[in-house]
Amino acid sequence: MITRLLVSVGVLLGLGAAAVQAHEVRQIGAYTLVVGFRAEPAFEDVANAVDIFINRTADNKAISVRDGDIVDLQVEVQFRDAEDIAASNRYNAWFKPTHNGTYAFRITGSIADTSDAQAGTQAIDASFVCGDGTQSPTTRFNCVADPQPFPGTPRDGYRNNQTFTPY
Repeated sequence: MITRLLVSVGVLLGLGAAAVQAHEVRQIGAYTLVVGFRAEPAFEDVANAVDIFINRTADNKAISVRDGDIVDLQVEVQFRDAEDIAASNRYNAWFKPTHNGTYAFRITGSIADTSDAQAGTQAIDASFVCGDGTQSPTTRFNCVADPQPFPGTPRDGYRNNQTFTPY
């Protein structure tokens, strides 16, 4: 079962990919996408966001709408059964993961680097899955975990959701 939340992404501030950790790095066409949770580690019942950096692969130039580049992406947040790309199934799109477990970000849309005709427009349709679902041999982002209650036992505001109930 996949549960989905569609978030529209419209603005990119040109930031270098070197600034991120605990994200998956993947080349798609002439571009490198770096994707993960905005706050790592990610915890159940704590607001978080999708974090995306885009660079031109050839020279690591940040793709930036401030510089006239075009970024038109949508992000679908998916809650998945397992840490597997085939499991049933810094742009920030905030959401609150209400269950610990496997999350995926499906990114669709297009990117156009207006300063380099060779890079051109790239259609994007890629899924990034946390943990063992990563497609990169060297980079990954963590799945959502239960927070550690401190001090003592959980209080109001956190409830351990071990079972998924569709709305």
